[in-house]
Amino acid sequence: MEPGETELFQRLVRPGHYVVDAGAHTLTFARLVGRQGKVFAFEPQRLLHQVLAA
Repeated sequence: MEPGETELFQRLVRPGHYVVDAGAHTLTFARLVGRQGKVFAFEPQRLLHQVLAA
């Protein structure tokens, strides 16, 4: 993760939000949105998708 990204996400994403993540910060977003929110995560790189799905 790039410096400053976590701080930016913490300012923008709140519990209960819905977030779309295209292959980068799924766990960070999941912590920020909490149980009331949702993260829709997509891994656009085929090889990484297969590794994660396994």
